[in-house]
Amino acid sequence: MRVGTGSLVPSPLPAARRVASPVPALVPGEVLRYQLEYRSTIQSASAGPIYTPEAAHQMDVSLSSRLRLDVLSVKADPKFGPLTRLRVTYETSDALVHTDAYDPGAQALEKQYNSLAGRSFEFSVDGEGRVLEVAGLGRLEPDERARSAVRQWLGTLALPLGLWRKGVKPGKRWSRVVPLADAPLAGLAWRTKSFYSGNQPCPRTPGAPASLARETCAVIETRIDTVREHGSHDPTPLAYSRQGLRTKGSWTGRGESQNYLSLATGLVTNCTATDTNAMNLTITAALGGSALHYAGRWRSSSQLTLVGFHVPAPAPQAP
Repeated sequence: MRVGTGSLVPSPLPAARRVASPVPALVPGEVLRYQLEYRSTIQSASAGPIYTPEAAHQMDVSLSSRLRLDVLSVKADPKFGPLTRLRVTYETSDALVHTDAYDPGAQALEKQYNSLAGRSFEFSVDGEGRVLEVAGLGRLEPDERARSAVRQWLGTLALPLGLWRKGVKPGKRWSRVVPLADAPLAGLAWRTKSFYSGNQPCPRTPGAPASLARETCAVIETRIDTVREHGSHDPTPLAYSRQGLRTKGSWTGRGESQNYLSLATGLVTNCTATDTNAMNLTITAALGGSALHYAGRWRSSSQLTLVGFHVPAPAPQAP
């Protein structure tokens, strides 16, 4: 695969990218590109100081983005293996937002998504495949539903970095609990249950390198649910309490995904996911007692496809 400034030219998988084991051997300077297709339907109602009777009760969001992942650094971690720092850049971002009534908020959301092109955020992945230290996402995605969706596909991309080190083989099942960061309710987490169902030819999808059609992929099926972790009885996150706000309510969600991981490179080549969520939330100002109530349900589907990667040439050694 040769990566240029404009288009991607398919070629046989470079020998430098093949690995003896499926663990991705990411190196600083490496570039991965994924195509993201995202669809969401949101049904909601709100009441409070900013309630507008004409606000839309249903919103359909469609987003198509080309994502560039730059490997910034790989550092040794004595406990969890290598700590990999990556930057995600939206090379393109095309969005359409449709509502069942005039809603200036929907117009602002469409403008926000379309303005993502050229913007970026950073995150780290440890040797267990956990996403850590996400920096800059809140500036790009102010809506907690959007941040949750982004964190889910970040977890998908990080999956192989921790999977193979555990000796996972076909037929293996495992689970994990991941805190739902940035949520308006404290103590929420995603509980994932995964199953390595077997190996099969990597899917040939539009835009994917032709060489992947000759590769074998591990197929990982995952179910996800929201759970509340044990902790403080106060459901207000620290970020909200610092602003003089109190939150209470519920957020329930369930979803499933199918992930294909190349056994030649260890990379995620394709992922399809669907999920449904329901939120019932009240935000109250500590001073004055004014409150905003939001109730909504949304369902979404997404697809991530690997469309290119570039491995930097090894530095010439001194004679």
